[in-house]
Amino acid sequence: MAVTGRMKKWSGWSQSQMLAAMLAVQLFATGQQLLSKVVLSQGSFIFALMAYRHLVAALCVAPLAFFLERENSKKMEWSTWLWLFINAFTGITAAMGLFYCGLRDTTATYSSNFLNIIPIVTFVFSIIFRIEKLGLGSKGGKIKTAGAILCVGGALAASLYKGKVFHLADAHHFHRPAVMEVSKSQWTRGTFMLVGSCVCYASWYILQV
Repeated sequence: MAVTGRMKKWSGWSQSQMLAAMLAVQLFATGQQLLSKVVLSQGSFIFALMAYRHLVAALCVAPLAFFLERENSKKMEWSTWLWLFINAFTGITAAMGLFYCGLRDTTATYSSNFLNIIPIVTFVFSIIFRIEKLGLGSKGGKIKTAGAILCVGGALAASLYKGKVFHLADAHHFHRPAVMEVSKSQWTRGTFMLVGSCVCYASWYILQV
């Protein structure tokens, strides 16, 4: 009985850790989008921002990959390296570049709504390529469909709702009329960029399966 109780306690603790990790990822992603919008609004070059971001990520991840997975690199063939290149280009370069272009031409809230649509696009792609089955007659299929509807509803609600505006920096550092004018004139282009980013992210998830 004591062992069973410890196992249940450990299982509950593991699930709470996973939930906390998912919430932390969302918080960091939200902060990253807001800071990226501030940087892009100040006129920073998109590819320079991506280069700095990838450089910091490489410095943080490279030591872990070297010490933990260096033996796996000897078993990799040229086809594996090709798929890694396609994976990195689709999910990192193309998806992130298009998202930053859309973020520059729109707002952080509007851009975040497209991130909420990525699971739906991924689900549609997985059905098209027959990686998953819809199965409306089963319980799992109904849950998937309900989740997709909730994602669409949440994205629409967030895009239609207008709350208070928060500024992360001094107002004197920005030329707000010029920024707002550019955003209105380039809103359509930014939307197309964000749609392309969603497609690239969904393709990236499919390529990793």
